[in-house]
Amino acid sequence: MGRVVLRVVDEDGGPLEDAPDGGVLGLVAGVPYVREWADANRAAQRLRAELAGWGIGDRVVVRAHVSAGGEGVVELGWVHPELAELLAAVLAQARHHSAGGGPAAGRGPRVA
Repeated sequence: MGRVVLRVVDEDGGPLEDAPDGGVLGLVAGVPYVREWADANRAAQRLRAELAGWGIGDRVVVRAHVSAGGEGVVELGWVHPELAELLAAVLAQARHHSAGGGPAAGRGPRVA
């Protein structure tokens, strides 16, 4: 397991003398420091698994992040137009195979 060490510096890149703990902050890789990131990471893992099930998991970059406001988000990387068409077809197929031809009011995931 890795470790990331951040050092607080002044505007010129020099050490900040009055920073707590000498201006060093240590973070351990793999530890979900923000709950919202952990939620986004679970969603990203599920999405990666579904994309892999369709044989396109290696063609889409999916990453969990936290916004500046502390909100968990999932980034879908840039894709080629052909892959965008394939993703649209997969979503259309899923919608048409669901009961009633699409999500009913109050059912299914919320899309913002």
